[in-house]
Amino acid sequence: MKIAVIGAGGVGGYFGARLMDAGHEVFFVARGGHLEALRSHGLVVEGAAGDLALRRVNATRDPSAIGPCDIVVLAVRCFGDEAAAAVIGPLLGPDTLVLTLQNGIDAPHRLARRLGARRVLGGGAYIAARIAGPGLIHVASPRVVLELAPVSGVLTPLAAEFVDVGNAAGFEVTVGTNVDVVLWRKLCLTSAFTGISCLYRADIGALRDDPVSFGLLAAAVAEAVAVGRAAGVALGEGAEAAAMEAFAIMPADLRSSMLDDLEHGRPLEVMVLSGTVVRLAAALGVAAPVHASIVDRLEGHIRGKPLALLAPAGQD
Repeated sequence: MKIAVIGAGGVGGYFGARLMDAGHEVFFVARGGHLEALRSHGLVVEGAAGDLALRRVNATRDPSAIGPCDIVVLAVRCFGDEAAAAVIGPLLGPDTLVLTLQNGIDAPHRLARRLGARRVLGGGAYIAARIAGPGLIHVASPRVVLELAPVSGVLTPLAAEFVDVGNAAGFEVTVGTNVDVVLWRKLCLTSAFTGISCLYRADIGALRDDPVSFGLLAAAVAEAVAVGRAAGVALGEGAEAAAMEAFAIMPADLRSSMLDDLEHGRPLEVMVLSGTVVRLAAALGVAAPVHASIVDRLEGHIRGKPLALLAPAGQD
């Protein structure tokens, strides 16, 4: 397959590297020092999901240099998805599919309004990965899962082929029948973990070890699930338990990407995550005090208000 990856950060870089190593024609759209490293030295993946070194990769900042592809993977942060969608045109052939991997619940629907629902796949990537240096991706999660679903509700032959390609490339791909369920399942997990980890500035191991912080994590999951159900999303009875089981088996040193953003002064996706829960909770008459606290503290921090951090039991 011919695949373009827009956003060659931790998530896009990992999936693109695995697909390229499996023999597919992969093009990375990147920028800055990371782009220069990809061009001059290639791409290295290291960490719990296995090591991989690709000495020659196709990398550019100009999508028009690539031409039409079978699959376009949109792996930019939520702040950049509109800009990426605006330049995606040269990558689109008659049957090209676009897989969005942004956080939140809206990105595939926004893209479908622009390109048509038949072209768009919504995805939830369950991976802890980051750029550790130019041309270097570090993956903290030993198991990498990509759950996707077509916005149109119909899995095309090309989409089914991509599912097989991904599974053969070394990561697990599952298919959902309802894109909103896929997106909400990821939101319930991610909004809780990113928010609580930022308030405590702690990895999942520290959160698990403290009954108070782990209790807040469970409460945040339960709030998000309740809001999703109130919005009419068919989250199963075991949604809360599944999220907590996922937290229980994560490597102890796993950190949320938003915590890295907080500590490095980068923009935060809090309004796409906990902010979405709070906004819909208010509209639907559902209580979401934990997420409201996350938004209040982190949005205040973004606006320059000092962030009063919480500390797990036994720490100053």
